[in-house]
Amino acid sequence: MHFEDLALCYYHSGPCDANSWSSPLLSVGWLEHPHEYSTGVTPPALLDRLEDLIARSWDHYPSFAFRGSHQCSLCAHGSPVGSRATRSHENLWIPGDGVIYLTPGMITHYIGDHSYSPPESFIHAVLDCPDYGSHAYCSALRASNANQPPPLLTNQEVDEKWSRERDQFLARRRPPTSA
Repeated sequence: MHFEDLALCYYHSGPCDANSWSSPLLSVGWLEHPHEYSTGVTPPALLDRLEDLIARSWDHYPSFAFRGSHQCSLCAHGSPVGSRATRSHENLWIPGDGVIYLTPGMITHYIGDHSYSPPESFIHAVLDCPDYGSHAYCSALRASNANQPPPLLTNQEVDEKWSRERDQFLARRRPPTSA
């Protein structure tokens, strides 16, 4: 899947669709052969921070991970490089200044193995991003989304929603009590 950096993201319904947000949802790091991309040196802390955010994403937003992995088309159409572990089935929502960035988990491979250089605004947002799923993160995401709740549910919120829906379903199935 390819999106130009900083273009509105319409990857999938729900939180991967710009129409679901109150502020712009911008694509970063959706690279595919044969599309060109910017290259260069990135701050050493960027890869570490992205890997930490990706590692924490599963604990907080597993409902938004996709059920398959993505193979790097840049490697497939050239010389495979590096052996950086990727979690291509996960996506990250990074709060920015009045925007939210959506990036695939493959971004660490693209940066580390293909010298991809994301936009400066994204780099700063990643380095400033609170721990994924933390209260500070959720507050930052809400602030970036024009102070509106983001269309993401945490693991706990999903469990609570399913529990409410199950209880409502069971309540509809119970026979009326006789008086």
